[in-house]
Amino acid sequence: MRKRTVQSEWDSFVMMVLPADAGPVQRSEMRRAFYAGGEATRRLHWDIGDKSVSEDEGMRMLDEWDKEIKQFAADIAAGRK
Repeated sequence: MRKRTVQSEWDSFVMMVLPADAGPVQRSEMRRAFYAGGEATRRLHWDIGDKSVSEDEGMRMLDEWDKEIKQFAADIAAGRK
C-alpha cells in the first residue's frame, strides 16, 4: 500500500476534479482551499484527542462530520450547491 499523505491526496484530487486546462490562479486557489480543508479536519480531529471528550462523544462527532460531508456531496450531485 502506498504511503498516504496530504500531498498524495491533493494529487488524487487534481486527477479527479481539476480541469486539465485550469490556469495557474485556479490551480493555486484550489490547492489553498484543499489544504485549508485539511487544516480544518486536523483541528476537528484534534478536538477528539482532547481529554475532555469521551470516546462515545468522539465517535458521535466523527459520525456527525461523516453525515455532513455525505450531505454536502449529495447536494452537489443534486445541483443544490
